[in-house]
Amino acid sequence: MKKQQEQHILPKGWVWTKIEDISLRIHYGYTASATQNNTGIKLLRITDIQDNNVNWENVPFCDIQSNNIEKFELKENDIVFARTGATVGKSFLIPKNIPKAVFASYLIRIYLSKQVDSKYIYYFFQSANYWRQISSKAIGSGQPNVNANSLSNITLPLCSIDEQNKIVLKLEEVLSSLEKSKEQLDLSLSKLNIYKRTVFKSLLESIISSGSFVKRNFENCVVSYDNKRIPLSSSVRKGRSGQYRYYGATGVIDYIDDYIFDGKYLLLGEDGANLLSKVKDLSFIVEGQFWVNNHAHIFQVKENILIEYLNFYFNSLDITEYVTGTAQPKLNQSNLNRIPILIPSIDKQLSIVQEMQRVLSILEETEKVITKSLTQIDLFKQTVLNRAFTGKLLEQDFNNESASILLELIKSEKEEYLIREKEKKNNSIKVKIMPEESKSILEILKESIEPISSKKLWLSSDKKEDIEEFYAELKKHIESGDIIELSRNGKESYLKLVDKS
Repeated sequence: MKKQQEQHILPKGWVWTKIEDISLRIHYGYTASATQNNTGIKLLRITDIQDNNVNWENVPFCDIQSNNIEKFELKENDIVFARTGATVGKSFLIPKNIPKAVFASYLIRIYLSKQVDSKYIYYFFQSANYWRQISSKAIGSGQPNVNANSLSNITLPLCSIDEQNKIVLKLEEVLSSLEKSKEQLDLSLSKLNIYKRTVFKSLLESIISSGSFVKRNFENCVVSYDNKRIPLSSSVRKGRSGQYRYYGATGVIDYIDDYIFDGKYLLLGEDGANLLSKVKDLSFIVEGQFWVNNHAHIFQVKENILIEYLNFYFNSLDITEYVTGTAQPKLNQSNLNRIPILIPSIDKQLSIVQEMQRVLSILEETEKVITKSLTQIDLFKQTVLNRAFTGKLLEQDFNNESASILLELIKSEKEEYLIREKEKKNNSIKVKIMPEESKSILEILKESIEPISSKKLWLSSDKKEDIEEFYAELKKHIESGDIIELSRNGKESYLKLVDKS
């Protein structure tokens, strides 16, 4: 029933087909370790594709035998897909004039027939129809993935090549206009976030110039309740579902059946990437009854200090010099305690807080308008794509040949391609090469006498294709006491196994 609903009635001359029917080949990428040594062959990975763009200068190289280059070399109009991880299903259309490059094993490459417009297919891969199919085919919850067989069975509407070309031109016109509008809105949103952090600093300058303040270390401004925190695993929380908020480093992560704290407190993230990226606030105020795990420091303020003032103050800071670790950024109690805080009179604090609240209320309303506009752009984009792939974006030319004829041409092209590939295989010199065995994080550290930088460990490990998975596993080993993170040498973090002998 669901398939029938998805496959709506198409205009005359259009047909429903599968990705495998318009492709010459669909296959996984090359398994190799990335290297910064210039081998002449770049290795495109999932992590190199950001916001539908690739900075080819930053794409690493790889060692690959010459007889494998042709098989995995990327060509203009190829489409590659992320087959695993948080970005599973996302695609990238290979443009012209790229460096000589192959694609890594966590990507799938579609080598399309020359009888179809690659941009037409690529735009389909951005449609709601495509994403519904991908979502239903993705397996695994912790690490979802889609295999080549699932991808090959994705269905899509196909029209004549002339109609494809016209649709692509219209989509480029409309979507490029939408993208420019979105870029302007994103820029405005970014400026708002920057302005939020600078408002407090400008208010603070008047205090500094007047000299009417006292300077205290953070520990002299608060009372710590870190010793009362209790972390609960996700499996434990699952059996204790309830009404009370369960807080982590950047906010609520669950609801459970009990609470530890009751009152008004200031929470500060203790670890995680947000300490450096500041995508979310570093600190936040929590009131009422709630629970806190060991990833957030928790405090109440001392006399003559407003909790709102301290919250605004902390969120205006750049705390990079107080954060340790790059694999797992951490703001420990010792470093947090020595952060200097400027404390004016209680009246001045109140004046600053009131002004901040006034400004932020205006900014928040503006942010809502921008966010709503961004949502409307995304919805309009999907409306345009839906019209394009139901034959309603352009007036139909019924003189165009049927797509069924196109499929016959593709079938012949595919047969010829497979014959050529078979001849190449028969004529080539077969060289058996043992693939380099990927090793786990622990295996690499066991074999190394000296500490290894986090970057080198990542690129050498079996998680080299997914940096998020690498850091998740590394964090697990650090927390379990198997691996220790040494003091940073400049920006680089070094790791070694804990000696348990």
